[in-house]
Amino acid sequence: MRRSAVAVLAAGLFSTGAGSAAADAWRNMPTLRSTGVKLTKGKYTMYPKFTKHGGFGFKADLVDDERGDGHNVYVQARVEGYSWRRFNGQQKKTVTIQKEVYDGARHCT
Repeated sequence: MRRSAVAVLAAGLFSTGAGSAAADAWRNMPTLRSTGVKLTKGKYTMYPKFTKHGGFGFKADLVDDERGDGHNVYVQARVEGYSWRRFNGQQKKTVTIQKEVYDGARHCT
């Protein structure tokens, strides 16, 4: 059975910027790393209430950092208080991802 490596977008990173982020203002993220994977060139934005579901958006390069290990890579993100969402990468590749994360029942400001 294959193991998977994961880079996790910490909810705290987004919640700290939630109060001060202007609408559609993209902010830089540090490079996030875990065994065999890294998330580089990351940016995120917080969407105000009633705009794009009031969640957050992020874009980054998801890199399989140990291409010979046979493991897949993925990133997980979530809105505070709700379940994690998983976004898959590809083995032996760098994939550019751009996603919006929200829960339709919640409005974050």
